[in-house]
Amino acid sequence: MKPSVLVITPVVPTGAIDVESTLEPFRGSGVSITNVFLDEGPSSIETDSDVIACLPGVMRAARLSAAAARAVVVNCMCDPGVPELRQALTVPVFGAAQTSMHVAASLGTRFSVIDVLPEGRDYVERQVEKFGLQGSFASHRALGIPVLDLFRDTERTLAAMEREARGALKDGADALVLG
Repeated sequence: MKPSVLVITPVVPTGAIDVESTLEPFRGSGVSITNVFLDEGPSSIETDSDVIACLPGVMRAARLSAAAARAVVVNCMCDPGVPELRQALTVPVFGAAQTSMHVAASLGTRFSVIDVLPEGRDYVERQVEKFGLQGSFASHRALGIPVLDLFRDTERTLAAMEREARGALKDGADALVLG
């Protein structure tokens, strides 16, 4: 039997982001990967209230789907429910933010987070502090594009990403985390 990873995408499915095609390249690696969306909750996570709104669904999804998993990944840069899942489950639980920020810090001297909206700055800075990465954090940069609009105009999104990546480099980052 293949090792199994459960990916919890903590939003209701909208079709705006194709999680399955993102996971597909990893499926040939001998690991079984299952993605689940929430039955109820927000359609995107951009605010503290969105994080709170998704928590019941994240816990329910884990209870229903994590029994055979060897690891759980929460597919959201806000890491909603990660501490609660770590207490409730006996398998490793990875949050996208904590994992990617630590990897970025290990790859470079300083990293920046390129996020969707400027309002996310406080949340990202709280995460950086919670993860003990203040000395490796260069900046928070925002695209100014909500999550559900990222793939509607890819040229706009890519131009914003390039602009903010260049800004992050000027801020002293040598590694980037896409939030």
